[in-house]
Amino acid sequence: MPAAHSSTHQQPSEQGTGSRRGRPAGAVFQPCLSFIRQGNIKWALDTLKQLISECRSPERGDGDQILLGIAEPGGQGRLASALSCLQVLPCEKGHYYYQLIKHYCKKRNLNALKRIQLALTGDDRWKTFQQVPLAPWFGLVRSYGLLSEPGLACTAFDEMQRLQIWQPTNVKTANALLNAVHADATITYARFAKLQEAGLRPDRVTYNTLLKCCMRNRLADQAMQTYREMVQFAIPADEHTYTTLIKTLSYAGKVDDALQVQQMMVAADFEPTDTVWGSLMVACGQAGQLETALTLWQAFKRARGGSWNMKNAEPWCAMLIACAQTYHLQPALTVLSDMRQAGVTMDTQVYNCAMATCSVPPSQTLPEENLNVAFGLLREMASQEVEADATTYTTLFNLCAEARRGHQAHRLMQELESKKVQLTTAAYTAFIKACGTSPGLVDAAYAAFKRMVWGPRRMKPNQVTFVTTMRVLREASRPHQALDVYLGMRRAGFPGVNSEFQELVKACAEAALEADDSELKTKVGSFLLQHEQEVQRESVDLHSLSAKEARAAVLCILCNIQERFKHGEAVSRDLVIIVGRGQHVQQGGPKLREAIEQLLQDQLHMDLSQSGRVRCRNHLPLTKKNDSMASAVCPTEPVTASAIVAGNSCDDVSSSFDNPAEVTAQVANAVKGYKSRQQWQSQKKSQRLQQPKDPVSGVATQKCQHGNDGRIVVSRTTLQQWLQSKDA
Repeated sequence: MPAAHSSTHQQPSEQGTGSRRGRPAGAVFQPCLSFIRQGNIKWALDTLKQLISECRSPERGDGDQILLGIAEPGGQGRLASALSCLQVLPCEKGHYYYQLIKHYCKKRNLNALKRIQLALTGDDRWKTFQQVPLAPWFGLVRSYGLLSEPGLACTAFDEMQRLQIWQPTNVKTANALLNAVHADATITYARFAKLQEAGLRPDRVTYNTLLKCCMRNRLADQAMQTYREMVQFAIPADEHTYTTLIKTLSYAGKVDDALQVQQMMVAADFEPTDTVWGSLMVACGQAGQLETALTLWQAFKRARGGSWNMKNAEPWCAMLIACAQTYHLQPALTVLSDMRQAGVTMDTQVYNCAMATCSVPPSQTLPEENLNVAFGLLREMASQEVEADATTYTTLFNLCAEARRGHQAHRLMQELESKKVQLTTAAYTAFIKACGTSPGLVDAAYAAFKRMVWGPRRMKPNQVTFVTTMRVLREASRPHQALDVYLGMRRAGFPGVNSEFQELVKACAEAALEADDSELKTKVGSFLLQHEQEVQRESVDLHSLSAKEARAAVLCILCNIQERFKHGEAVSRDLVIIVGRGQHVQQGGPKLREAIEQLLQDQLHMDLSQSGRVRCRNHLPLTKKNDSMASAVCPTEPVTASAIVAGNSCDDVSSSFDNPAEVTAQVANAVKGYKSRQQWQSQKKSQRLQQPKDPVSGVATQKCQHGNDGRIVVSRTTLQQWLQSKDA
């Protein structure tokens, strides 16, 4: 081990040597810091051990520098060294544990926090002091809450109770626990009840956390009950209390009750702050009551003694937000004019709120005057040297989309790219949407999407981006690219969007046949069968398509199967085509089934006598109820997953393709009834004996084909025979 005062040590630079108290680290511990900067962690720890053994205990500032200097670069190796350093440093009532927990919470390193908790639990030094320190455990509960891990926060708190660390007088830790679990109202109030049973005396922060839980879950009645309990225990409310209560009531749609909070403040002798006034106005805007918001605005100005005394921009922004929520531009322009006359500082947030007021309802096209107002505000920001942010450009791109002025959005994007302005995912998504409204800009939209895919994390596409890009490409008749985007969305882990999926199937299937594009046919077929591995069979849901679109989709499916067959891949599963029962057809019965059966039998010459029809013996008429009963008792022989699923009742056939988990569950439930060959034969014999027979012939009174169960099943044998025939 090197000597602690060796002359060969390099002098540390001034950068990084200052402690958290703002003074240079002690000269005695400079060698430790020097070794850490050089990457010699082992030498640093050995030097620290030697110095502490010489009764030179570091001050907390020096110890923080050494500990966090070891942990700073991250990685498992540095975490292990930091834990070793904790064993070398003095206990200091858990101070160094708490600092390390805060460090890794800031890094959002959940695994590191778990390892620190294990080290904290197994540290034997607490037995010497006969008391486990509270600070690190409080840090763990708080950190788990900040990382959205309520289960781990509860586990850590329960461990505190087991070790008798937490006492009812420690309200701060209890508040941290309630804040960690506030997303679940049931757990939050159950924990609160247990804490009260343990002797907790809640304070204002406790009740504000409960109100935050009510706001998150939109529990208006529970919020009012919590507030009444707060008043009952004579706990004074503050700005946060009333603001949260107003938001909770407005989110639950009880705007009138939210306005009554103003009277509650008067009864509590509480003077409403600017934030509370702003919350009331935003609540009115959210309910579409602009007149009420304007009334509150006038009352607020009287309470403040006129506009000249309102220098805080927060209530002005709240009034602008209320105008934006109700799509009223003229009142917003009046507020802006008064704001300029009052000398209020116009920052980026104010301009963003003002631009949002230029929007119109989704069903309308934005007038050109509104768009000009928005870009006029952008020019005013530049003249006032107010820096625009990503929200500013996102709002402008959305307004261009509403006005169907994609070229104006494209010019703005080119200007931003020349200035190397960093945009977010929302801004790029709005730009893609705007480009889709103008012909000739589809390439620009798709190029922006590809930049997002390969760009940094701040601009990675989300599900809204994928759906927006798909819609733009589909409407521009680019099925190849639209399919690639949809499959990319699924690979990225986002769930499928049923409405967009159906529209994509319609567009791509028709385009594949009209253009006779074999590549697109194969791609569409693969796209329709993308859940094949999940549901363990070939399946496609067509029941929401027209007859023409469904025929095109089936042909694409068969092209895909044929292409794979040519490359030596055998047909291993049945093809299940979901066509619906035809219950919503006004006249003529299930036309989609007829169209698909005509395609398969008459044009492609497939034999569906064994595969497309599941035969059974049943004396019941084919009503919806009896059909499901029949399908439940007469599986085909042998019993396969495809046959069982095809035989089941299908009241909602649309869910089978988009929700493969439901199909898997149907298969599992059906197979449960036929676990063995003997059980199935026994049930079949019992059913045969119970059937009424004709008194003359002695056979069952009716042989029915319950083919109208919403599906057409083409067996793998039929597919194999068709592929080997000249008809393919």
